[in-house]
Amino acid sequence: MSRGLIHHIEINVSKLEASINFWGWFLEELGYRPFQEWNQGKSWRRPLKNSCFFW
Repeated sequence: MSRGLIHHIEINVSKLEASINFWGWFLEELGYRPFQEWNQGKSWRRPLKNSCFFW
């Protein structure tokens, strides 16, 4: 099955850890993997030549 790509999404949340737990499993099901993490955020990317990022 072919899947489309999402280029960039930025979501501002009040509870970062809860949001990471809520969205992280879903992004990984879509083929995205954790990429970067910092005090106020986290990103995932899909391991392709034209990687997509979530911040």
